[in-house]
Amino acid sequence: MAVRWTGPRENLAQFEHVLHEVGLAPRPVPFLDEAFHLDAGSRACVRALPAAMRGELALQSAASMAAACALTPQPGEDVLDLCAAPGGKTALLHRLMQGQGRLVANDASRRRLDRLRDQLQQLGIEGVQILNREGAALANELPNCFDRVLVDAPCSGSGRWHGGDPTAWSTWTPSTPKSLARRQVGLVSAACTMVRPGGRVVYSTCTLAPEENEGVLDRLLSKPPVPLRMVACPLHVPGERPPLSSWLDVTFDPQIAAARRIVPGCEGMTGFFIAVLERC
Repeated sequence: MAVRWTGPRENLAQFEHVLHEVGLAPRPVPFLDEAFHLDAGSRACVRALPAAMRGELALQSAASMAAACALTPQPGEDVLDLCAAPGGKTALLHRLMQGQGRLVANDASRRRLDRLRDQLQQLGIEGVQILNREGAALANELPNCFDRVLVDAPCSGSGRWHGGDPTAWSTWTPSTPKSLARRQVGLVSAACTMVRPGGRVVYSTCTLAPEENEGVLDRLLSKPPVPLRMVACPLHVPGERPPLSSWLDVTFDPQIAAARRIVPGCEGMTGFFIAVLERC
């Protein structure tokens, strides 16, 4: 469990003190100074805090925060969160941009967008443009329109499986990663056409399946929709490991070595995959 402070920065130290007082055992998230791992307590305890009532904190996994931070959005830029619901990463992108620039939150699910709207409203975030489009359709509408695009793609979620919760993998089959990978290639391809030359795309998932991670990048790089290159992740994350160089007799493009896997359970992290692409 991790939490991110969303209130005035001058009150951050006081917030950390409150977390200690109520026994949540906060520990700093090393790549984001407004975030803390919570080594004790429960989500109910966090939601009961006065800061939560005021909309000054967000419960969010640290690995999820890392994906948004890896995009390094700057104030004044044009930024798209392509698979935005339920809104945690959109809210963090807004914070990193200091509310300056154009931030677009898109999701193909109208139902999930309701959750995004609720979260942004709870945190007092205004000025985010919300769209309900499929990735390919949006790419046709908005080519070359953004400085940065985040693609936290729908995935099989194996990085979050927990031994005490068999429902987490109850719908998984061996064909699940392969079917999801086809959609993921389309999403990241669309993102690359929407970013301007010199702009960056972050592709991330919360799964450990190579088909949905290295395999997606390998297929993208073999037939890129625009000239692309992979670049190193700009932050160091606890539990990070190099990506796989091959899987099931397939040798991946050497550029994929720039991506990062995040090991679940290491210093409070959940399983994740992060890759940064730059349009040439």
